[in-house]
Parts: sequence; C-alpha cells; structure tokens
Amino acid sequence: MCSAIEFFISNHNDLHPGLARELYALRKKTFHERLEWKVECEDNQERDQFDNANTTYLMGMLEGKLFCGARFHALLMPNIRQ
Repeated sequence: MCSAIEFFISNHNDLHPGLARELYALRKKTFHERLEWKVECEDNQERDQFDNANTTYLMGMLEGKLFCGARFHALLMPNIRQ
C-alpha cells in the first residue's frame, strides 16, 4: 500500500506552535545528530536567527506525522550570520 505525502506552506508567524516544535526537533535530529553540524540547539530543537517573520516553510506530512521540511527566505533578506 502506498501513502501520499501531503505538502503545505506556512509563514513563520502563522506556524502552529506544536508544529514548529516538531519541525525544529526534526531539524535537530537531522543536522545536529545525524550530520553532526555545529548548529544552535536548545530544548531538543534546532533553530536560529533565520527562523523569523521573513521565513516561509514548506513541510510534508506522511500519515499524520511531519516527514520533511524546508526553510525559504526572500533573496533580498540577509542570509548569512552577522
């Protein structure tokens, strides 16, 4: 049996707090734990200065669980650490 991934988009300001926690925890698992990148983690979540009002997220749900996500910024916005 095949399951479909349901994709949706959310602006940072409209992201439900529970879904935000799930997204940031998934990012911690991916970037900090699996890839061993030196990223900012707190409360079992990976988030940084680019998670702000200028951020749009594309997320995918599989069988009611967050499966994947990507973060987008307008090219005119700062995208490097100061």
